[in-house]
Amino acid sequence: MPVDKESFAKSRRGAPWLTDELELLGKIPDSVLAKRRRRTIKEVVAMREELRIALKTGPRRWTRREILLLGTMTDYELARRLRRRNDEVRQQRLDYGIAPFKPVPKSRPWKPWEIKLLGTMRDADLAAKLGRTVQAVKLSRAREHIPVFDSLCRRWTPAEDALLGTMRDEELAKQIGRPLSGVLQRRLHKRIPLAVRQKRLWTSDEDRLLGTRPDEEIARRLGRPVKSVQGQRQKLNLPAFGYQAFRPWTEDEEKLLGAMSDKDLARKIHRAVGAIRLRRLKLRIHAYNPRRHVWTSADEQLLGQRPDDQVALLLGTTQKAVHHRRSLLRRPASPQQQQAGPPQWSTAEDEIVRTQEITEAVRLLKRTRSAILNRRRALGVCAIVRQAWTPEQDQLFNRLNDKEIAEKLGRTLSSVENRRTRLKIPVPKPGWRFFTAEEDALLGTAPDAVIAERLGRHPSSVQTRRLRLGLRKSNPRKRRPWSPEEDAILGAASDTEIAARLDRHIATVCIRRQKLGIPNYYWQQQSGRQRNMKMKP
Repeated sequence: MPVDKESFAKSRRGAPWLTDELELLGKIPDSVLAKRRRRTIKEVVAMREELRIALKTGPRRWTRREILLLGTMTDYELARRLRRRNDEVRQQRLDYGIAPFKPVPKSRPWKPWEIKLLGTMRDADLAAKLGRTVQAVKLSRAREHIPVFDSLCRRWTPAEDALLGTMRDEELAKQIGRPLSGVLQRRLHKRIPLAVRQKRLWTSDEDRLLGTRPDEEIARRLGRPVKSVQGQRQKLNLPAFGYQAFRPWTEDEEKLLGAMSDKDLARKIHRAVGAIRLRRLKLRIHAYNPRRHVWTSADEQLLGQRPDDQVALLLGTTQKAVHHRRSLLRRPASPQQQQAGPPQWSTAEDEIVRTQEITEAVRLLKRTRSAILNRRRALGVCAIVRQAWTPEQDQLFNRLNDKEIAEKLGRTLSSVENRRTRLKIPVPKPGWRFFTAEEDALLGTAPDAVIAERLGRHPSSVQTRRLRLGLRKSNPRKRRPWSPEEDAILGAASDTEIAARLDRHIATVCIRRQKLGIPNYYWQQQSGRQRNMKMKP
């Protein structure tokens, strides 16, 4: 069976949409477009709905549900929902004799004498005279191609149209007293090309003025935009007005870099602070710092002869700066500093570093983690050499737990646990014991702490087992039942007073009263007061 190479083509899901792909949206089914362009159908549908492109459907019969919707909404909205053409929905509604959703207002046909009045007066005056709306008069006048009466917009004359294209639009706008946008729009509407250049060419006299005055002043004098003046000046490589030429750096100025602050040096040699900073960074000179020590040849001779702390105290600098300078010159530490340093690594310690994990080596050697990592790097140990598990060691998983195996074989507990997980062997001696039937019978007969002490278990273990069996605590608090005498007192006084009299909680009294449907004492007093007020004449 031949293999379709197109099926193995790379998917273009999420790729940017091309112009030809967007033109196909709505013209062919989404599934066909997705297959051709190697996209998902959801992606095609999402893009088509985002662009509000309806999917064209073929002619289909009208269903009963669609016919019942005719006239319930506008033809445009129903066509959008049913994915049909507007004329198709309108024709179907007319065939069934269904009135439109919004009744068409009754219109009065225009008579010949009314049409003759169009353009002879203002639209508002004619609308009031004929009893029509202003919009109806405007539409009828536009349909008859009749100009507006006494329009505020000046009409173009044949003489003005003849001037279009013979000169620049700006010059023609000034000559005939029209805005530039109006001239440009009229010329484009008439499709008249320009017979002259739209942009004015620069003359030699204008070029000589560039750079002699600010660009804004020259633009105002020549009647050109400021951007045009700037572009022409940059095109001729002319400096702006007031521009100071670059002053090269001298050797004496470069020697002062870093000897004082950039601000003081800028004031001294009359340069910008930013220029001094850029020059200093280019020459890789550090910024001025009064606390930085300037190393001399005599100072460098002391490095390695005395400990770093003594050299730092002698030169008045920090020990870190001395160590950095000595490391930069690749000089070893002094003999006194080497003796006072950390202890040397022995052969046994190197063997532990090679064979054990970092955490285990830290625990055995009593050294820091960084020291172990540095020693492994110095020994060239890229990874820990792990000991392979033998069949005899795997047999121990059936008899001993993980802790006993780790102590017997000298391995870490995590290594033993990982090996047991890989072998899928359950723990033969777990650290817990199951509850027996006798122990389950004791649960709930006494407090959990007492049962835990009796069984030799943790109280939380006993509580978890009791809750899992659904048993309650021993000796739960017994609720005192309500007597008929106590129920008769409810509502006769406030809940606080009754709770103190019966030695019960106020919430208990309130819940009992609401359960029996007895209203509150204060509400009874208020209701009785209102009834008495109504009964008074």
